[in-house]
Amino acid sequence: MTDHAQRVPGIATTRADMMGLVLVLARFLLASEFMTYGVRKFLHPENIYNLIAANHLPGELVYLVYPWQFFFGWACFLGFQTRLAAIALFGFCIIAPSIFWIDNLENLTRDYATAGGFIFLFVYGPGRYSLDAKYGRDGGDIFSNIFGAIWKRASLIDGLLVAGRALMALPFLADAGKKIVHLGPQQELLASVNIAPVFVYVLIVGQLIFGTMLLIGYRTTLSASVLLAWSLVLGFKIHGVAGWAGFYTESYGSILYNWFQKNGGTLSSFYKDMEVIGALLMIIVFGPGRISKDVQLQGTSNAHESI
Repeated sequence: MTDHAQRVPGIATTRADMMGLVLVLARFLLASEFMTYGVRKFLHPENIYNLIAANHLPGELVYLVYPWQFFFGWACFLGFQTRLAAIALFGFCIIAPSIFWIDNLENLTRDYATAGGFIFLFVYGPGRYSLDAKYGRDGGDIFSNIFGAIWKRASLIDGLLVAGRALMALPFLADAGKKIVHLGPQQELLASVNIAPVFVYVLIVGQLIFGTMLLIGYRTTLSASVLLAWSLVLGFKIHGVAGWAGFYTESYGSILYNWFQKNGGTLSSFYKDMEVIGALLMIIVFGPGRISKDVQLQGTSNAHESI
């Protein structure tokens, strides 16, 4: 926030209100896959049961997984006991992909980026438009009220934010490397969605540059915004689910069936793109943290207003 905006209460309040609404959107995007896939696993637990068993783990874990995803997902979206939900879903985004997506770099790194978003949510909280802010004791959740001393340890908080940024940058840097190694298939993928194959070179350079900028916290809002824009292209054009879900051809009931029960398709990839966008919105709202090039150049901490 500029000094001018800080001196004018109306401007400051308007900006804080806007950022609070952006945080609601960010929380929804971070939680969207968990809310949906909690229902999908409840309706068809046998699919995940078999997948878990195939990885030499007890298939019965599915009966823990779907309530975990559903309830903590809704808690994240509504901003209810938010830091507890952030910890629970951060753990899920690290542990589950490390088991089930270890051979899928794209899904693995986007789940890690989502974990980075949950780190920022844990550090900063859900914002003013949340159940915690409205009904929580002292305007917070149980976790922050009991373990409030954590936020007085500046070195710990700074380290968490650096880790969060690194996780958010990872899918873009890793994808640039993948495109370099598998240039031909990447050009074919772009051509299949009517994007000029030569654009792959722009993507490689762009992801390397803006991913690195995000990693070191340099011009963070710009880099996060550019990567967010590319994630929108991925979600709605390359991984778009409109045709798969039947938006243009099927009835409302069929669309609901496809969304919650139909297997396969691009739904999971679409949701992972949306989660990455939610994570990037968190860093756009709160900034990169004190250990960043932006703060070093400013010579001051980019402390955030209560939003």
